[in-house]
Amino acid sequence: MPRLSTKEGVLNSGSQGAYRTSIGEPLVTSAIGLAKVTVALSTILLVVDGAVPQLEIALFNGNIPIKVLVVKAALCGAIFFIFLSRGARYKASPLIAPTLAMLVFLALEVVHLCLVEGLTLFEVFSYYRTLLDLLLLASLCCSLRLKVSEGLMTRLILFMFSVNLVFTIMQFLTNSPLLPLASDDGSFHVLSARFLGERQRAFGLFSSGFHLGWFNSLVGAFGASVWQKSRRRFFGIILIVASALGTYATLHRACFIQYVCCVASAFMLTRSGWRTTSRVLPIIWLVLGGLTVFQALGKGASDQSISSAASTQTRFFQWAGEYEAYAKGSTLEKVLGLGIVPGAVDIESHENRKAGSSIDFTKQLPFVFDCDLPSFLLFFGAAGVFVVGWFLARVWLYEVNVVAISQSPLQIAIASALSTVLLAGTFNNALPWMASLLLIAVVCQTGASMREGVD
Repeated sequence: MPRLSTKEGVLNSGSQGAYRTSIGEPLVTSAIGLAKVTVALSTILLVVDGAVPQLEIALFNGNIPIKVLVVKAALCGAIFFIFLSRGARYKASPLIAPTLAMLVFLALEVVHLCLVEGLTLFEVFSYYRTLLDLLLLASLCCSLRLKVSEGLMTRLILFMFSVNLVFTIMQFLTNSPLLPLASDDGSFHVLSARFLGERQRAFGLFSSGFHLGWFNSLVGAFGASVWQKSRRRFFGIILIVASALGTYATLHRACFIQYVCCVASAFMLTRSGWRTTSRVLPIIWLVLGGLTVFQALGKGASDQSISSAASTQTRFFQWAGEYEAYAKGSTLEKVLGLGIVPGAVDIESHENRKAGSSIDFTKQLPFVFDCDLPSFLLFFGAAGVFVVGWFLARVWLYEVNVVAISQSPLQIAIASALSTVLLAGTFNNALPWMASLLLIAVVCQTGASMREGVD
């Protein structure tokens, strides 16, 4: 057999390397594409937070063996794979410093809550996971430039909207939930499913009518941005009308207000003349929410119509009790928090736990009135409210600047929804759900828009 010359051997070796590269690159590209699809599906399922539980209830005789942690684990795994496949490179982001400051504060809170307030690490991290995990993940992803297809994400959102619209219409017309309101194992339940005990609130494939209303507000803002930014103006009008009807079917007055504010934000964010005003939109809508609460206090609570102020007054009295619990704390507790989960226990139970009783402070009641501010105040104290508020302000300014550059309908819609986070938090715990929208915005951002997302 003739021997190859050195030159021939080098050429042959090079061709084999080129062949292996030509085979390997498509495999890596396909794997990255699959990971991006996983990121898109996982984030959508976190937004439509009742879809997986309802499917599991149907498949597993009323039980939910696969918890939401599995979805979050799949999301984190896919993000980490994309990060490694690109050489573990990251880019500077204006949210890195605020995120690190937030993590330092949370670490200090762990020490205080465990040593002073008597919570276990499991209880503290359970609360962290419930309220802050997606928010911190989204801020960290700003440096990774995942570049998930915005078209894919938009199609998934519109598909979920179409499915939920069908359930919404049927639930409203039949005055029946059509779907289970709770799982047999108690790990899932639909909150506030009835309006004054008479009318069925539409909740679609969500865990509450609130979340359905927030999702419809997102779609309404998307319709408004499509109506302004593309040639498919009629399609935008259809989305605005359909999402408005879906929001009404929830029978949540807070969602009505949020829908109007969200669509108004979409109109402002698409016009350069409103750019300065758009930076303070969350404050404007928060003031509107506060005025709504105080206006409701002067109304009668016996009215059984959609204008009844009974639920708002009930929520206000619970806030008063929660602030009373906060006022009974020491100076250190007022600054760093009492570790109380609002709506779950009272101040007497808090004292019993500090004395050594085994009370599960992470367990929520099946139906509570609550909002973000007392939640953070009782758990994290005044320092926590300041740090989280500052962090949210940085996130909002980042997103406003990204929208100013990209001007894509999806980014405008998400920013419009995020502009109402303080308003929504006036009536409910809105931050965890809104953080899932921020995650969608971040994973879809391009390199150009992320470079410009600087205050």
